[in-house]
Amino acid sequence: MTDSVSEALLSDGETTVWRYVLGGESHGTGCGWAIAILDSRGYFSTVSDFGNYAFQWRNFGPKDFREFFEHLRPDYLLRKIATCEVYDGAETLRRVKGHILQERRGQLSSESGERGDWTREAARSEWDLAVTSGMETNEFEFWRWSESTCIEDPSQFHEHKPHGDATGFVERTLPRLQALIHTQLVSERERALGVERRA
Repeated sequence: MTDSVSEALLSDGETTVWRYVLGGESHGTGCGWAIAILDSRGYFSTVSDFGNYAFQWRNFGPKDFREFFEHLRPDYLLRKIATCEVYDGAETLRRVKGHILQERRGQLSSESGERGDWTREAARSEWDLAVTSGMETNEFEFWRWSESTCIEDPSQFHEHKPHGDATGFVERTLPRLQALIHTQLVSERERALGVERRA
């Protein structure tokens, strides 16, 4: 299946709807297919192998919504469509390790204003507890570790990230959709210029 666009799939004089079909990538992964709908009032929805998403923008400026959508940054769209987050064990463990290193190096201040003074043994004990806890792969193990650690307020290190499917959509499918929209807009501009030149 190749990428295609349905020119003005529907137009009632107030709202125009466009349908975009993205075929699966042919790089052996089978990923990347999508059917996306945009309308002139700021509506976007998609059904794809990276999940199904929808969002309605109320304010996108005076320009054609497709021009707005064509220039969306992936991180911005991700925040709009990723309503579900998952535990990020790798980042959580990285932050815990960084905290232990800072405490050992005396780079954090306690409430009394004194420099951190973890001994080598205390830092090693906390480090070993963290890396053997299983928190990197299991959120339940993070909470179990938080009950065992001497670190104050360990919940501050608990990290989440957007679900992987939403990330896959904005990283792999969105650029192809934006390229298809760009091609459509350029074609419309060229046709409009051709009509003006003939007139």
